[in-house]
Amino acid sequence: MNLIPGNPRRLKLVQCELNLFDCHPFQSCVFVEISLSVEIDNEFIEIHRAGK
Repeated sequence: MNLIPGNPRRLKLVQCELNLFDCHPFQSCVFVEISLSVEIDNEFIEIHRAGK
């Protein structure tokens, strides 16, 4: 995570789910589900940077 320290922008994650139905044919059906974004607290970013 190369976020700039002191940057007011927040890290947000979006979960995406991709389901293929009968994925062998060329024109198979695909279902994509996208969840709401989750904002990550700066505390967790600092823990990740510290390697804890």
